[in-house]
Amino acid sequence: MSPKDASEDEARREKKREHNAKYYAANREKLREKKREKKRERHAANREKLRERAAKYRATNYEKVRESQARYCAANREKARLRAARWRAANGEKIREYLAANREKKREWRAANPEKVRERAAKYRATNYEKVRESQARYCAANREKARKRAAHYHAANRDKKLAAKHRRRARFAALTTVHKKGATAYYRIVRGVLDGQCWRCGKRPTRGVEIDHHHSIARGGRDGIVDACNLAALCRGCNSSKNDRRPSEFYGKAELPRIEALVAFAYRCFLAKIRQPLPEMARAA
Repeated sequence: MSPKDASEDEARREKKREHNAKYYAANREKLREKKREKKRERHAANREKLRERAAKYRATNYEKVRESQARYCAANREKARLRAARWRAANGEKIREYLAANREKKREWRAANPEKVRERAAKYRATNYEKVRESQARYCAANREKARKRAAHYHAANRDKKLAAKHRRRARFAALTTVHKKGATAYYRIVRGVLDGQCWRCGKRPTRGVEIDHHHSIARGGRDGIVDACNLAALCRGCNSSKNDRRPSEFYGKAELPRIEALVAFAYRCFLAKIRQPLPEMARAA
């Protein structure tokens, strides 16, 4: 081929490339849809073959596939969630059959891996706290008797734990000076009266009165509200039992927490205004 023919051939190619680029730019969506349609047809015609190939690839490249899926889910969290929800809605029967067929396997795995089960459950509760609370509330409302029996069974099986907590509380109170005890009694009265005997969380007014709760649990590093005050709240028995030793941020909702903390601070300010000086100073003065 002569140099002249080669240059003409190159010019034709360049012209064709420019024409193709313009055509693709003007008909991008049409071409993409056409490509997708062809792919769908090919998949429909070779469904079994493609499934086998995909299964074989996943079996030989398990870690790589998992990493790729994790990256995609992290980058497209909402898409992945919607896709999973659609799949579950469309394959409810398949899921039920699988769970029924593998129930025994699941039990065996859970029995053999209790630590993993606990870690996974704790992680889920930490990341889905509100969802877990709503689910528990729904279950207790629908199965009130079962929930009551389960709570009674737990208390009966863990009587030593309950007694130990009670003895620790009594020992702390017994170790206080007379001044502290008088001040603590006054502080308790003020905390209970902030909302006129109402639970600070749910608003109920129990017939037996509200209970005093450590806002920041002592078991989780909170201060003792008797000696070092500004750590007491008034909750009904149900809310106090539900809170247990959880941190305020774990128990209260985002909208509830600022209100509860404001009430804790307000009760302490009222107490200081009544006695004119903090409890530690009263003890030193005595």
